Amino acid sequence: LSDTYRPPHSFHLGQRMPYLSLGAVCSVVGLLGEYVESYEKLWLRYGFFFFLHMIGLNVTYAMMIALIPDQVPHSQTGVANGILAFELVTGSLTGFGMFHFYFA
Repeated sequence: LSDTYRPPHSFHLGQRMPYLSLGAVCSVVGLLGEYVESYEKLWLRYGFFFFLHMIGLNVTYAMMIALIPDQVPHSQTGVANGILAFELVTGSLTGFGMFHFYFA
């Protein structure tokens, strides 16, 4: 992503918020599209929505990682990165576990 974008001066949420919002919107639209197209058995469209969902997740994760140096004091940056990594892995494993439990 280009860092040349500058939000308007009246925008008080920072430089990364537009990307975080865009990533969240792409993720939700992609996930809903995957849900609909899996029932319709239209796999090419499903693949498109899967791609959109993964792009949205990657943008969101990148913005979460980029927010740590902005929000956390330098002395605690390593701990904050470790906690974020732990939460991402725990969330993924929980999601996989719930999927397995639901469909088992």
